[in-house]
Amino acid sequence: MSKVTMTAIAQAAGVGVATVDRVLNGRAPVRSVTEQKVLAAARELGYHLTQAHIRTTSPLAAATVRVSFILLPARYSFYQQLGEVLKQQLKAQQPQGSEPEFCWHDIHEVEAVAHSLRLLAQRSDVIALVALDHP
Repeated sequence: MSKVTMTAIAQAAGVGVATVDRVLNGRAPVRSVTEQKVLAAARELGYHLTQAHIRTTSPLAAATVRVSFILLPARYSFYQQLGEVLKQQLKAQQPQGSEPEFCWHDIHEVEAVAHSLRLLAQRSDVIALVALDHP
C-alpha cells in the first residue's frame, strides 16, 4: 500500500495542501466544516489518524461552547485588541453563528463585575475575566 500524501488528501477534500497541513499538524485553526472534510478524506484514503485527530471528530467536538469575557474597558487599546483576537480565534473554532460575549468594566467596579458574572453564568459555559490582584 502506498503512502497517503497531503496532496492526495487535499484533492479528495477539495482544499489546498496548506489547509491539510493546518488540520493534520495543528498549525493554525480552520473552520470546523473544513476540518471535518479534511479528516474524512484522510480517513477514506487510509491515513492513520492520531488520538488528537479522533478527538476533534467526536460528537462532543461539534458542540457549541458559549464563551464570555469580562475585560477592562475597550478604551484601553490592549483590551480592545485582545477582544478582537479572542473573537477571531473563537470564530475559527466554533460553529457559525456562535459569538463570544464581552462585558467591559473598570477593574475597580467590583459590584458591576459581580453582577455581570451572575448574568453570564446563566447563559455561558465558560467565563474568563481580568481580575484585580489584591491580597
